[in-house]
Amino acid sequence: MSNNTVAIMLRGLFTVANVKSIQWLDGTVENFDSGWDETSESVHAKWRTIAMLTEQAMRTALKPAQALNDFHRQNIARQHEAFAPAHSLMALVACCAEEVGELAGAVLGVTGEKKRKAHLTNADVLDAVADAITYLSLVAGAVGCLDLEKLLGDTFNMVSDRVGSSIKTTLGANDNAPQTSAV
Repeated sequence: MSNNTVAIMLRGLFTVANVKSIQWLDGTVENFDSGWDETSESVHAKWRTIAMLTEQAMRTALKPAQALNDFHRQNIARQHEAFAPAHSLMALVACCAEEVGELAGAVLGVTGEKKRKAHLTNADVLDAVADAITYLSLVAGAVGCLDLEKLLGDTFNMVSDRVGSSIKTTLGANDNAPQTSAV
């Protein structure tokens, strides 16, 4: 890969991460706004920088704490739009149970504990996990949860306290968002 290609990739990452300058691994500093000498640094150093900037850009651009609630809102909206009429709470819980049953079957197949399900793969396990999470989001929405992140974060931290774990999450730490609505 040419230095110019690396430079183009770096410039794209700089834009996403809103980086104005960079300190290379050799200590030199270059400003993004004014460009840089393509031959001043090795491709290897730039690739290590790309890895660092990719992580920074993903944290800045995706903001995972917002992504889960965005999914939650879109999931609820899709249920009312595409699957009308929306499932009742009892039907949603039954759908969760069905998906967890599919998850159990996939795990039995992947682990070889059930020969008849040996054709199932890790992709089937993950598909069932995603389906169950999707239905669990709908269950939470059906009982008025607007802030799934806060619900998960608070519950995770409560269990950590109960079992004496120092591991805590900041998921949903924004106390300004409503957690439930009247249903």
